[in-house]
Amino acid sequence: MALSLARLRPAAATPGSVPVPPDYWSQPTEKLLTALGSSPQGLSTAEVAKRWFFAWNDRRANAER
Repeated sequence: MALSLARLRPAAATPGSVPVPPDYWSQPTEKLLTALGSSPQGLSTAEVAKRWFFAWNDRRANAER
């Protein structure tokens, strides 16, 4: 089972938190997918779990500060 990129939003990428060049989303699809560590099929269940785990731990650590 794979998830679509549209359904996965990195926890750290809240609006305005990371500067994004204006032409970032205009790059070729393959380049974007490589930069995001994904593929046209989306992320594997294992990769989603790994990213969720690290994002959740980062949020928890930030909340404890």
